[in-house]
Amino acid sequence: MNLYPIKFQPILVDKVWGGNMMAKFLKKDTNSSNIGESWEISDVKGHVSKVANGVYKNESLSDLISKYPKELIGKAEIEEFPILIKFLGTNIPLSIQVHPNEELAQEMENSHGKTEMWYVVDATDDAELYLGWKKKFNKEELVNAYKQGNIKDYLKTYKPKKGEFYFVPAGSIHALGKGLIIAEIQQTSDVTYRIYDWGRTDRELHIDKAIAVTDYNFKDDFLLPYTKEENTLNKVIKSEFFETYYLNVTDSFKMNTEGSYDVLMCVGGEGLIKYNSQETSIKLGETILIPAGLGEYSLHAKDLKVLRVKA
Repeated sequence: MNLYPIKFQPILVDKVWGGNMMAKFLKKDTNSSNIGESWEISDVKGHVSKVANGVYKNESLSDLISKYPKELIGKAEIEEFPILIKFLGTNIPLSIQVHPNEELAQEMENSHGKTEMWYVVDATDDAELYLGWKKKFNKEELVNAYKQGNIKDYLKTYKPKKGEFYFVPAGSIHALGKGLIIAEIQQTSDVTYRIYDWGRTDRELHIDKAIAVTDYNFKDDFLLPYTKEENTLNKVIKSEFFETYYLNVTDSFKMNTEGSYDVLMCVGGEGLIKYNSQETSIKLGETILIPAGLGEYSLHAKDLKVLRVKA
C-alpha cells in the first residue's frame, strides 16, 4: 500500500434543519442552502466515503480496507471502519431523539449501536443544545411524556460555547439546537429514533422504539472537562468505542500512529502534515485519515486545532 495522509470527498446531506453554515464557515463546496451534515469519513452502507487525493483517488474506503486492512487500520481482519466522522451545521433544532446501545441495536436493527460525542466548532450567542434530563424523573412519567408529545419540557438545556466537548452515550435523549457547527464522532451506525420534531409533520416518529432504548437515569456528566496545553495531546475521553484528544499546534509536533490509524479532524486554523520527506495541507473543515502503517509524521502550524481520534 502507498502510505500517505488520505483525504475523502465529503458526502453532503440536505436536512430540514440545515442551512448555509457548512458552506460559509467550513468552505464546503455546494450550491445547496440546506446542507445539514458533511459525512467526512464513513463506511455506512449507502454512504461510503471515496478518496479525494493521491494514488487511491476515487477508491472507496471499504475497498481500501478489504485490500489493506493491516496497513490502513492496523488490524489484519476488519469488516468496516469502526467510526463515523461528521460535521453538522444547524439552522433550526434537530429532532429530539435517542440511539440504541450495541446490544439493542443488534437485536432491533442488526446494526451497531450509536454512542457519539460533539465538539463545538462554533456557536451563535443564542445557540442551545438539549441533552439528558434536567432532574430526576420516574420512568413512567417520562414514557407518558413521550406519548403525549411534551418530552421537551423534561430535557436539560445547555448554552454551548465554542471549544466545548459533550459525550452522548447510547440511550441518552438529546437534540442539537440552532446556531451550531459541530464536529461529531460516533460509532459506525445510522440508527436514530425520533421522539419529538418541534411540530414538523413530514418525518416519522419512533416512539415505541425510543421508549425501549432510552436510559431513564439522571446524569450530569455530559460536558467533558479537558486541558488545552499547546503542542501536546490533551486527552478528552477514552470510551469503549473511541478515544479523542485535542491538539493545538503553534509550532511543530511529532506524532506516531503506533500501529493504529489516526483520524485528524481540523476544527480551527490550518497547517501542514509532514511525512517521509513529503507534506500535505490540512485546514478548517477537513478530516484526514493517517494510515496505521505510516508511523512517524509531524504537524506544523502557527495555530492549528485538530481532534485526534482513534478506535
